[in-house]
Amino acid sequence: MNPLLYDPRTYFRLSHRETEVMRLLSSGLCNQEIATSLNISLQTAKNTVTNIFRKMNVSNRVAAINKYFINSFPQINDVA
Repeated sequence: MNPLLYDPRTYFRLSHRETEVMRLLSSGLCNQEIATSLNISLQTAKNTVTNIFRKMNVSNRVAAINKYFINSFPQINDVA
């Protein structure tokens, strides 16, 4: 079993910043709260969220969070 296969950052090719934003997104923060937490502009936060959606091939936060966490764990058939 390849441990990198289950690292969503590697799997979706997310940058360090995108991973930080994904973590905050999954905590339920809105774009403004993400921007404030990371000391970045609101537009940068929005752009980063859009980039995450594009890389993950999703169109909303709930889908991104689900896909991120589903790909964080090995599937039962992959463990053997």
